[in-house]
Formats: sequence, structure tokens, C-alpha cells
Amino acid sequence: MKTRMRGVHSLVCLGVVLACMPTVPALPQGSPDPSKVNTVKAFMGARTLRHNVEARKLMTAGLEKRYLRGKRLSIRVRSGRIAAFNFSPAAIFPLGKDKFQVSVESTWVDLNNQVSSRVNEQIRFVKIRGAWVAEDIKFLRSDPRRPIMPFNVASEKRAKFAMMVAKRFMRHLIDRNVEAASQLLTQGFQSRFENQQVMSEFLLGSEDPAYVAFEVTSLVQTDTDRMTMGTTLFLAARGETGFARLEASLILKRGSLDWVVDGVEFKES
Repeated sequence: MKTRMRGVHSLVCLGVVLACMPTVPALPQGSPDPSKVNTVKAFMGARTLRHNVEARKLMTAGLEKRYLRGKRLSIRVRSGRIAAFNFSPAAIFPLGKDKFQVSVESTWVDLNNQVSSRVNEQIRFVKIRGAWVAEDIKFLRSDPRRPIMPFNVASEKRAKFAMMVAKRFMRHLIDRNVEAASQLLTQGFQSRFENQQVMSEFLLGSEDPAYVAFEVTSLVQTDTDRMTMGTTLFLAARGETGFARLEASLILKRGSLDWVVDGVEFKES
């Protein structure tokens, strides 16, 4: 009888202990693991940097080797970089306990910060010594940028020279290099601003989200010595998914030696 009472007493005590223990809320069924979502964001965010040092730290040795020397992967990396990316947490697919894969849409730019392609990637991650690292990258589909044809101008040769100047200007904006950009601006445009700081704030916008890429959308001749180039600016926050678009029009004027930018107009799309 005493033995039975001791057993009941033990069960009661156990019930009290369990009732007092803090409960850990379970993830809703089907919800993605936050650590996996953050892993994908960190890896893709590292690939948007101008260098690949941080991205390589998040790779297996095998992927790092292909990233630097592999025929297909290294050529793409050397000729540009990712400017923005997007993925759905629901696209994270587990491959057992220590592996998962995810589909990501990435926007690539060339060395001049101009959008070169939009790529669908499939990335596989593996957990090694408690940390997630990228094990494989597959490019499933690549859509190159749209060509701007036809030129709505009197002289295609002049149009190409004007576009070269405009693209240099846009590259400097995305690099946040106002000093280099201002060398392509007319004095008339610069004189509209109270000082250099005010002009910089107008041209560069915020630091985060910041301009990460541009795309030429049109080129129209408005006078014998004037053209307007339409562009789309891509804005993205560091390490975050998605991007916003901002329309920008550059008014180009034929100077004594070369084309110069005589005006910049922004319009939210």
C-alpha cells in the first residue's frame, strides 16, 4: 500500500513539474524554418557585394572552387554580380535533416551597373558543424535584358554617343560617386541647387534602400541637339528580398566636345 502511494505521489510531483516547465510554441505546420530563411537572405545578400569574399565564406569548398574557376559559374561572376533578389519562404524545400534547396529569382548587372539579365536559380544548402552553407548553384533560366530598338532619333551614331555618356552618369549614381557624376552635368543644371550637398541628396536619394541597378527604357530626340533617355532605377535594401522601381529621365544636350546631362527627372512607378 505504501509502495502504491509513493507511486501516485511521484506521478503527482511529475505532473506539477511538467506544468511549471515553460512551453516552447511550435511552428505552424508547413511554416519555413526562420534559420533557413535567414541563411538564404545572408547568402544572397553577400552575393550583391562588389567583392565575393563574404559570399565565399558561406560556401562549401567545392562550390567555392567552382565559383572561382568553374567554366559556367565563374564566367558569370566575373562579368557581373547580383543587384537584387527575391524568393518565397514557401519555396524552401527540405532534403532530409541537414539539407534543403530553394528557388531564387536574381537580377544581375554588368560591370557598369546596368541590368544584364534576370536569372532563376536553384540553390542547395547543407549544414556542416552546425552552420548552413551553400553547396550548389544551378542556373535554371536566364532572360537577357531587352534591347532598346529602334532608336527614335535622326542619327543612330549620335544616339550611341549620347547613350554612352548617359550610362556613365547612371553608373556613377549607383556607385554614389557624385564627384564623377557632376563632371557629366552642365553648369546650368548644377546651379539650380543651393550647394553640392543639396544636389547630392537629390541625385542619390536614400542610402538604404539604395540604387543598385538601372535599365535603359527609351531614347527620344527632342531637338537637333537634345535627347531624352528614359531609365528605370532599381532600389533594394541590404540583405532583403525584393526591390522597388523609380523612373528617371535624363535630358542630354550636345556640348562643344561631347554630350552632357542637362537635367534629371525622377518619377515613382
